[in-house]
Amino acid sequence: MTTVQTCLGVGLLGALGALLRYGLDSSFPSEAETFPTLTLIINICGSFAAGAFSLSVGEWFPESWRAPLLVGLAGGFTTFSRMSLDSCRLLQSGRVWPAAVNLSLGPVLGCVAAFFGMWLVSLALPPSTPSPFK
Repeated sequence: MTTVQTCLGVGLLGALGALLRYGLDSSFPSEAETFPTLTLIINICGSFAAGAFSLSVGEWFPESWRAPLLVGLAGGFTTFSRMSLDSCRLLQSGRVWPAAVNLSLGPVLGCVAAFFGMWLVSLALPPSTPSPFK
């Protein structure tokens, strides 16, 4: 894949990820005033996908798909800025505890989800394929 094709892939899959996120955001009522549960769930699911994609590329997807899948699709679906904005809004409304939980739980659960995605994909890899879990 050329650089131009990679950029187009990142853009197209990034748009798809953003549209998926927008669809979920607009389908469920906002709870950001109490706790941004949907943002947390979306970021955890996107982290799981990123972990799964990271081991899938090279095995089931060509290496040239790494950036479109990870930066485009997973990156367009998840959002650090929304988590930050939700936390700022919670802090501004005096809800320090939910803001602190959001800022700490999101990254921790995201790492666990990415690890779990990698682990699940590693189970399906042939025994001869290098994996951090073998």
